[in-house]
Amino acid sequence: MRDLAGETVSDEFLYSLWINRIPSSVRGILSVADTSNLNNLAALADKVLDYTTSSCVMATSSSAVGESPLALRSLSNLEHRLQSVEKQLSDLTKVIHSRRSQSEDRSRRSRSRTPDRSG
Repeated sequence: MRDLAGETVSDEFLYSLWINRIPSSVRGILSVADTSNLNNLAALADKVLDYTTSSCVMATSSSAVGESPLALRSLSNLEHRLQSVEKQLSDLTKVIHSRRSQSEDRSRRSRSRTPDRSG
């Protein structure tokens, strides 16, 4: 941190930033250290972390989506909306095919009524 902050930041300020970001178990051990030198405290904190097993939780997870009533309602709502969109798409496809068929029928009939010019 000292390298990043340069000489413009006081040791007291760096200490307050650093001490609040380390595990509380290490903080307790450092509180009885007989040094206030940041480099010595950092080295001591590294040793403590190297030789102790971590009892703090580094990650959490939420319950599965299927277990939440709100998630189930949302999923059900999305399924209904998807079914509605699929039905609309199917209906539109049928209308388009129907109109194409009608247009092709009219086109064939209009061609057959036209007298042959060779005639």
